[in-house]
Amino acid sequence: MKSRKILEQLFRRGSPVVHGPLRILYLEQGPQNTPKRAIYPLQAGFGTGSRQFRRAVDRNRIKRLLREAYRLQKNEILQLLLKKDNSLYLFILYTGKQIPEYSVIYEQMKVILSLLIRKIA
Repeated sequence: MKSRKILEQLFRRGSPVVHGPLRILYLEQGPQNTPKRAIYPLQAGFGTGSRQFRRAVDRNRIKRLLREAYRLQKNEILQLLLKKDNSLYLFILYTGKQIPEYSVIYEQMKVILSLLIRKIA
């Protein structure tokens, strides 16, 4: 139930960062003394539109590519959040029209995460 409220807030009040076929909605929250935030200061979700990709296997493939590129590059954001003692909720959307190659996703993720770091720093 709690995650549903956070997701609703993220889509209602979240700030966007857009670069190429990727779009990030993020919601930064200040320090609060809750155990879950101390353990997980950075939480992310991933998605793509079912209108562009009718088949679930295509959507799942794109989400796997997004998750892997994010997993390899999230450490800089995590270190910044730990230093600031904040928490950050992200939702990363793929808005392209074709199934991408992993190298394209990796490079786009690098750029969009650096834009996000500049915004929250």
